[in-house]
Amino acid sequence: MTLVIDAKDAIVGRLGAYVAKKVAENESVVIVNAEKAVFSGKAEYVAGIYSRRREMMDKANPEHSAKWPRRPDLLLKRIIRGMLPKRNARMKAALGNLRIYMGVPHGTKDAKPFVNTSQQLARAHVSLEEVCERLGWKAPKAA
Repeated sequence: MTLVIDAKDAIVGRLGAYVAKKVAENESVVIVNAEKAVFSGKAEYVAGIYSRRREMMDKANPEHSAKWPRRPDLLLKRIIRGMLPKRNARMKAALGNLRIYMGVPHGTKDAKPFVNTSQQLARAHVSLEEVCERLGWKAPKAA
C-alpha cells in the first residue's frame, strides 16, 4: 500500500522526519505538491542557508563537493535523504520507496493533507518554491 501525502502548507522539517521514518520502515510514500511545502522563518534567512550550502566546496577536489539542487522536488528529496541512515543499502532501499512530485500527477487524487501545517505557525513562513526561486530555479510558465 502506498501512502500519498499532499505537502501543501506542510512544514518541511516535520514532513521530512515523518516521511524518512516511513520509508525506512519499507513503506512506499508519494509526496505531491512538493513546491507548496513551507519553511518557518523569513525568506531571506532560509534562502541564505541553502545558498551557503550550495556554495560550499571541497578545497582538495571541488568535484567531490556536496550537491544541493535548486528544483523544489529534488531539494525536498535531498532534505529527506539527510534524515536517513548514511550511505548504505538501507538508505538506497528507503529512497527507492520515495516519490516526490510537483503538482498532482494522474492517479494520486486521493492524497491526504499532512497534519503539521503553516496555519499552526505563529511566525513568518516561506514556501519551498519561493526559496528555490531565490536560489536560481526558474519555474516553468503555466500554459
